[in-house]
Amino acid sequence: MSRLLAPRLAHFAGVARTEHVTRAAQEMQVPQSTLSRAMVRLEQDLGVDLFARHGRTVSLTPAGRTFLASVERALAEIERAAEEVRADADPATGKVAFGFLHTMGAETVPGLLHAFRADHPRIRFSLVQNYGEAMLERLRAGELDLCLTSPVPDAPDLVARRLDEQKLRLVVPPDHRLAGRRRIRLAEAADETFVTLEPGYGLRRITDDLCAQAGFRPRIAFEGEEAETLRGLVAAGLGVALLPPPAFPRPGVVELTVTAPKAAREIGVAWLAGRPDTPPVAALQEVPALQAGQPPADLRAVPPGRAGPGRREAECRRGERARGEPARRQARDRPRRTRTHRPTSRAVPALAARPAVTYWDSPPATALTCPQAPRDRLRRARTHRATALAVPALAARPAATYPDSPRATASTCPQASRDQPRGARTHRPRQP
Repeated sequence: MSRLLAPRLAHFAGVARTEHVTRAAQEMQVPQSTLSRAMVRLEQDLGVDLFARHGRTVSLTPAGRTFLASVERALAEIERAAEEVRADADPATGKVAFGFLHTMGAETVPGLLHAFRADHPRIRFSLVQNYGEAMLERLRAGELDLCLTSPVPDAPDLVARRLDEQKLRLVVPPDHRLAGRRRIRLAEAADETFVTLEPGYGLRRITDDLCAQAGFRPRIAFEGEEAETLRGLVAAGLGVALLPPPAFPRPGVVELTVTAPKAAREIGVAWLAGRPDTPPVAALQEVPALQAGQPPADLRAVPPGRAGPGRREAECRRGERARGEPARRQARDRPRRTRTHRPTSRAVPALAARPAVTYWDSPPATALTCPQAPRDRLRRARTHRATALAVPALAARPAATYPDSPRATASTCPQASRDQPRGARTHRPRQP
């Protein structure tokens, strides 16, 4: 019945609102004859009269008023649904239903969404956190647009893209007999009690397969739903576990590298094949972090036994070094300044009126550095009155100038070190 009534509900609401078939046909842009036949068929399908006809005008019967109230609510709900789906498909403000594993909620997914929203700030997300099989079921049901999962699914109805391979470690308590080791063969843990995820989780299936390859079946003490819960139970001494590395090193446990068999799980992204994607979903599929060979940064394992800094802390340290290097280079290359120095004179009082002698140090400078200055300091040109050993009568004698270099203009102090460049100097000869 609903399929028969649905096409005629909007026509009925238009005629009921105007109470005039011709005027309603003009507003809805349909032929008047078509609208009249639709109302007759609607009344025949319902088996009641909805209108009382008075020439070209009509009025609602009591049954028609009751039916109109329900029709208006239904049409409003249809309009709301249409607006919602249009908004979800909008390229700028659309919506993405995104699923991911519990172990990726700390760093991987927040980093991915932060990078995506930098270019698409108004895109909305509906996030679902669950284990792999459950997310694939919701993906097939149309409840998710895409998901991060492990292992990477191999099904004809799904499109899967492998992103990275994440190593698994054997997590033991700090007082365990294997805690002093860095590497271990999984067969050495055959007698241990394991804590693991519930059946149906991808990591549980990988754990069972690895133990089978090592030649034993694990004894299970606890089955949980989150990897961090298992890590806490290991710290409490309840057992050991095969887990992916945490985003940051956790205290209270020791994580050992498994050398044989190869302990790893593949991380991938999947979506339904053959289904047209909305512009927001297509944009998320193209972000670099979801491209093959471009895994999120925190999927790379932290070396066991090392409490290395997190990604943000390492970036901060690199930034500090980058900012400090130009400052050190600037201090090293700072140009030299000049200075004037007048040491205590042991000359006779008559020499007090003699002009200061200027020494040249280098072409950019304006005066020579005093020979008493330490060589490892930034030298600045200075003016120095040399100690006079001559008699007072020599003060009135003119100075004799000896050209030493074409660029010099004054005399060099006799006490200047020999490794300094000398300019022209003025020398007063001794009294014969």
